[in-house]
Amino acid sequence: AQRSVPRQLLVDTGCPRDSQVQRGIPMAEEDPLLRAQAMAAMLTSESKVEEAMRISMLPWITFLGTSWLFLYCYEHVPSLVLILLVLWTLMCLCTLLAMQLRPKVAQGKHGLVVVLSLVGVSLGVIFGYWNYSRAGGVGDYWAAGSHQHYSDVNPFELADAHRDAGVLVFQHFSRPDARLSTAYVAWGQKYCVAPILGTGEYEGATAAQYFATGKDCCKDLEFTCGEAMDEAAHAGLVIFNKTQALNQIFKQDLDYYMKAARMASARFGVQLAEEPIFLTWVGDSDLALANLWPQARNAWLLSSMLALPLCAVITFAIEAWRGSTLGLETLKAKSFA
Repeated sequence: AQRSVPRQLLVDTGCPRDSQVQRGIPMAEEDPLLRAQAMAAMLTSESKVEEAMRISMLPWITFLGTSWLFLYCYEHVPSLVLILLVLWTLMCLCTLLAMQLRPKVAQGKHGLVVVLSLVGVSLGVIFGYWNYSRAGGVGDYWAAGSHQHYSDVNPFELADAHRDAGVLVFQHFSRPDARLSTAYVAWGQKYCVAPILGTGEYEGATAAQYFATGKDCCKDLEFTCGEAMDEAAHAGLVIFNKTQALNQIFKQDLDYYMKAARMASARFGVQLAEEPIFLTWVGDSDLALANLWPQARNAWLLSSMLALPLCAVITFAIEAWRGSTLGLETLKAKSFA
């Protein structure tokens, strides 16, 4: 005779009910204990996801704060910005060192929070510095607004005569000479330059004093950087040499443009001024200068939106690594026991 099995011991395995009865497999939906265990596992999984999402907000907030400092403050108080960043980093490192004296169980989540805070600061410094120091970035916006604007500039005038310039409007016959354009390749990018020359008569200096610049916008006998293709354009926004502390450590776009200008001098025999002025070639200098700030701000907003999912991915990756490490340690402990 077929042995009967209590209904509360049957579990749903996807098999027909009669087959489960014959095999004596318990059904979870009719077993309160199994149902409670399944619900507990589900809630635990959801709580871990929620906790990871909350933790990932910290590196995102530190990223926002750090990159915001470069957007609004670094130009005016660079020393203060660097002091704040150094103090925050030292505080995080000291906290990690102090945690080494605590049991590993007690320091788990706290250590993760501190590490993610350092990640957020690092990402904020990388993006904030890039947004500040790039040609046409935040630094050039602040500098161009605080320097002199010159008009009716002859392209053969000495660059030293306009060393305090933020905007230069050249005479109408002045244009970048695409025949003498050259590119210096670094980090997978072409840093293009073309000397600004003209057809008017001038008895002063004959060396190239001013260069139009751009990235990945030139090839043999062709220079399309900025608004060089617009025949009505004859103005330029000056690219400045940033002298703050971080700029002394990392290469600037201006360094690569200077190398490209020296290559043009050697290749085409162009006489080169000792310190030429490099420009972003534009048509309407006032409009171009006004657009620098929205471009830098929009880059910051876009990076802020992209940084949140990136921080979440980093948090989940670290949590998964920690979970696998703890699991291996537990297995080793049981095997030795």
